Amino acid sequence: MKNNIKNIFCLVVLIISVAITSNAYSAPQPPNHPTTHGMEGDQPAGTAPIGTSTLLLLSLGGAYMGVKLYKSKKQEE
Repeated sequence: MKNNIKNIFCLVVLIISVAITSNAYSAPQPPNHPTTHGMEGDQPAGTAPIGTSTLLLLSLGGAYMGVKLYKSKKQEE
Protein backbone atom coordinates (compact mmCIF):
# COMPACT_ATOMS: atom_id res chain seq x y z
CA MET A 1 0.00 0.00 0.00
CA LYS A 2 2.84 2.37 0.87
CA ASN A 3 4.55 1.65 -2.46
CA ASN A 4 1.32 2.27 -4.37
CA ILE A 5 0.81 5.70 -2.78
CA LYS A 6 4.44 6.57 -3.45
CA ASN A 7 4.08 5.62 -7.14
CA ILE A 8 0.89 7.65 -7.51
CA PHE A 9 2.51 10.66 -5.85
CA CYS A 10 5.53 10.44 -8.16
CA LEU A 11 3.25 10.20 -11.18
CA VAL A 12 1.24 13.25 -10.12
CA VAL A 13 4.43 15.27 -9.52
CA LEU A 14 5.76 14.25 -12.92
CA ILE A 15 2.53 15.21 -14.71
CA ILE A 16 2.37 18.59 -12.95
CA SER A 17 6.03 19.36 -13.70
CA VAL A 18 5.61 18.49 -17.39
CA ALA A 19 2.49 20.65 -17.61
CA ILE A 20 4.25 23.63 -16.01
CA THR A 21 7.41 23.38 -18.11
CA SER A 22 5.53 22.89 -21.37
CA ASN A 23 3.65 26.14 -20.75
CA ALA A 24 6.83 27.94 -19.73
CA TYR A 25 8.73 26.99 -22.88
CA SER A 26 5.90 27.29 -25.38
CA ALA A 27 6.37 29.69 -28.26
CA PRO A 28 5.04 33.20 -27.78
CA GLN A 29 2.26 34.56 -29.96
CA PRO A 30 3.51 36.10 -33.21
CA PRO A 31 3.30 39.87 -33.50
CA ASN A 32 0.40 41.46 -35.34
CA HIS A 33 1.00 42.27 -38.98
CA PRO A 34 1.20 45.96 -39.74
CA THR A 35 -1.73 47.21 -41.75
CA THR A 36 0.57 48.90 -44.28
CA HIS A 37 2.08 45.76 -45.81
CA GLY A 38 -0.13 46.16 -48.88
CA MET A 39 -1.79 42.74 -48.83
CA GLU A 40 -5.16 41.82 -47.44
CA GLY A 41 -5.59 38.98 -44.99
CA ASP A 42 -3.02 36.52 -43.76
CA GLN A 43 -0.43 35.42 -46.27
CA PRO A 44 0.88 31.83 -46.37
CA ALA A 45 4.21 31.24 -44.72
CA GLY A 46 7.24 29.88 -46.56
CA THR A 47 7.89 26.20 -46.77
CA ALA A 48 10.62 24.41 -44.89
CA PRO A 49 12.96 22.16 -46.92
CA ILE A 50 11.87 18.96 -45.19
CA GLY A 51 12.26 16.76 -48.26
CA THR A 52 15.99 17.41 -48.62
CA SER A 53 16.70 16.60 -44.99
CA THR A 54 14.61 13.44 -45.12
CA LEU A 55 16.40 12.25 -48.25
CA LEU A 56 19.79 12.93 -46.67
CA LEU A 57 18.82 11.08 -43.49
CA LEU A 58 17.50 8.07 -45.41
CA SER A 59 20.57 7.89 -47.65
CA LEU A 60 22.96 8.03 -44.68
CA GLY A 61 20.91 5.35 -42.92
CA GLY A 62 21.03 3.17 -46.03
CA ALA A 63 24.79 3.61 -46.32
CA TYR A 64 25.23 2.70 -42.66
CA MET A 65 23.07 -0.40 -43.11
CA GLY A 66 25.07 -1.37 -46.19
CA VAL A 67 28.36 -1.12 -44.32
CA LYS A 68 26.97 -3.20 -41.44
CA LEU A 69 25.68 -5.88 -43.84
CA TYR A 70 28.99 -5.96 -45.70
CA LYS A 71 30.94 -6.39 -42.47
CA SER A 72 28.63 -9.13 -41.18
CA LYS A 73 28.84 -11.07 -44.50
CA LYS A 74 32.62 -10.68 -44.47
CA GLN A 75 32.82 -12.11 -40.92
CA GLU A 76 30.70 -15.14 -41.87
CA GLU A 77 33.12 -16.16 -44.62
